[in-house]
Amino acid sequence: MFYYSKSTGGFYCVGIHGNKIPPDAVAITRDEHTALFNAQSKGKTIQANDEGYPVAVDPPSPTPEQRAEMALHQRDALMNEATLKIAPLQDAVELDIATAPEKKNLNAWKLYRVALNRIEQQPGFPTQIDWPKAPDEIDD
Repeated sequence: MFYYSKSTGGFYCVGIHGNKIPPDAVAITRDEHTALFNAQSKGKTIQANDEGYPVAVDPPSPTPEQRAEMALHQRDALMNEATLKIAPLQDAVELDIATAPEKKNLNAWKLYRVALNRIEQQPGFPTQIDWPKAPDEIDD
């Protein structure tokens, strides 16, 4: 037999927790326990219903602030990748040994990096973002 406590959001078992099970804990079967953890492994969250029993529910949608944070994290990762592509091309230009295709590629990567840096200026940010395509993703 398992127990679930609404106050702690935790599961308990007498064999493990002894008499340290919270007073608000409700009994659930092994099958219910397994089903809840299976649902959690598929992206659901576990919370108590009005009677204190655990139920699997869809997680809440991210707040606008969380969406913005996720988008900016993604943007920063993409900008770091772009910087790694730009560096050797920029070196070739500065050393005056860049080929015409390298110069063109450098310009494309810089334009991409600027576009990434401007995603916050898009009207739909952070819920709708028109992510720019990296130069190596564009068919010529």
